[in-house]
Amino acid sequence: MALRGAQETLVFPPRQDYGLWESDSHLVQLKLPTDLKPGDYHVYIHNSLGGELGWRKAGRVRVAPKQEKPVRVFDVRAHGGKGDGVANDLAAIKAAMSAAQAAGGGVVFFPPGTYAVDESVRVPSGVTLRGASRENTVIKGFGYDPAQGSRPWYSPDNKPSSVILLGSNTGLESLTVSGCVSKGAGGEALVETVPDEVVVPAGGEVHDVTVEGCQLRGQEVHPTHRTVLYRFGQALVVGQTSRRIRVLNNATEGSIVLRVTTRSEIVNNRIHGGGVAAAAYETIMDRNILTDAPSRILFYPRRHSYVRFNEMHGFSRFSWNNASESYLVHGGSVKTVGSPTGASANTLVDAKQAWKPGHYKDATVVITSGRGFGQYRWVLGNTENTLTLEQPWRVMPDATSEYVVGMFHTDSAFYGNLNEGCGTLHLWLDCIGIVVERHRASLSGGTDVWGRDVTSVNEQGVADKLGYFHPAWYNMFLNNWLDGSFMRMVSGDRADNAYLGPVLFANYAVANTIRQPHMRKHAFVN
Repeated sequence: MALRGAQETLVFPPRQDYGLWESDSHLVQLKLPTDLKPGDYHVYIHNSLGGELGWRKAGRVRVAPKQEKPVRVFDVRAHGGKGDGVANDLAAIKAAMSAAQAAGGGVVFFPPGTYAVDESVRVPSGVTLRGASRENTVIKGFGYDPAQGSRPWYSPDNKPSSVILLGSNTGLESLTVSGCVSKGAGGEALVETVPDEVVVPAGGEVHDVTVEGCQLRGQEVHPTHRTVLYRFGQALVVGQTSRRIRVLNNATEGSIVLRVTTRSEIVNNRIHGGGVAAAAYETIMDRNILTDAPSRILFYPRRHSYVRFNEMHGFSRFSWNNASESYLVHGGSVKTVGSPTGASANTLVDAKQAWKPGHYKDATVVITSGRGFGQYRWVLGNTENTLTLEQPWRVMPDATSEYVVGMFHTDSAFYGNLNEGCGTLHLWLDCIGIVVERHRASLSGGTDVWGRDVTSVNEQGVADKLGYFHPAWYNMFLNNWLDGSFMRMVSGDRADNAYLGPVLFANYAVANTIRQPHMRKHAFVN
């Protein structure tokens, strides 16, 4: 492993005394030296083969100066909190949070009890809400009138407000959140994140939020044609964009949603009656258990994300809603295609374009034919006609080349996951360099890799035959075990479309076991 910073490059050989070791075939862990200089570093991993060509960029890391801050604790009962489940404790909670914020940050502690609130509790930056345990401390929303005699529920057209709103640099630990309120902001989830600079969670970025050791009891969703995917509402929603979100060791009734997130962790949660949705950069989803929901994990590994050792039990086995896609990596966004008019080591130029500056930041550009065919690079940013790339070309594209640029799912891995009595895993369009290894599925639907070329409109809204091109390249299925299932790779080419390159290319499956495959009518084994 190598860390390349602005001032120095450090190389760590695979020796235990350096704190570098291999956890599995896709995960390398490094304990950073205590004297490492603060700053931004690019992380490179070597495959032990190929000399200089064996280095591959694996992400980025920011090293911050070590700060020792004393943590002050503010007991909510010292500010008038009752915790009897009857009195409205909102004013006491606000007073304790204000005291913590005035002190430069701290922990608002909730002794055992039930703390009722009739309005969203907005947690300011630097403040953590902490209970005695999730079994003994409850923050309960009230004031939303559910159907008489039933558990509180809501429909997409009639939502309560969130009970807890978390800003950046906040936390929620060791307590239960339940109920719903009619006063406040939000409305998608029991717990939501809200950027500090906005009033409602409709935009902006949230960073450095921890939700750990909690029970989040999302409300039952009133069944309508718009709520067929989940049994419960959202337990936690983080959006629109976020960084360094840690969701650890929680139990939820309802889904966890991180819309677009970077360097986040979803680890060791038990999720009942809901799924997980995230468009993720450099994010890990590890050792979660999901049970009893009619939907799926919508995990979009945009770059360098890792999904391992998760279990799914009793999801809808063959759902009309999602074709048994328990793990679904879903592409299909509209893209721009064209031929470059120029290129340099770290750019691609197409003078014919008029892109909105910054529109393709964090996208991927793929050379689909001509010189440089098969290369793909991540986009740092763009001007009206130039893409700036994170890594240089190995073979420079030219006027004979064709490219497609847009959002792809690249260079990520699914490892050691288990499906039982539910669908398996689908790579649906725009997947490049995804590895599925040691996946175990029983009584399940099938595993698909799809690539398509379909008629639509391009990114600029011009109706032509070049708008949709969704390749599936370099994906690998290794040492998987599928019982009562199947595996297939599907090309959806259209004969009336101009040729932009193969939609399926260099995918392979090695050493997989398929036992008693589920065969639909007219299916065959070739």
